[in-house]
Amino acid sequence: MGIEQVTQEIEEISDIAQKEHGNEELLHQMYADWVPLKWDCKEHKDTFILDGEAVENITVVLDDHLIKTQTMKGSPYA
Repeated sequence: MGIEQVTQEIEEISDIAQKEHGNEELLHQMYADWVPLKWDCKEHKDTFILDGEAVENITVVLDDHLIKTQTMKGSPYA
């Protein structure tokens, strides 16, 4: 049926699709990483500020996501 002639092309398309899907899954995981974070705030004068571990937790997740975002941005499959 001639399938041997297109095997290489099918493998290349499959590889590209798999890498694109990996980037999409990473993005979905990044969204999900923000859900469990607690945003405890306290009132300060006429505004609110983050309280307790909130700043540290946000900073850790944000730093991790910046690295992941830069990696995805540099990917030819983005």
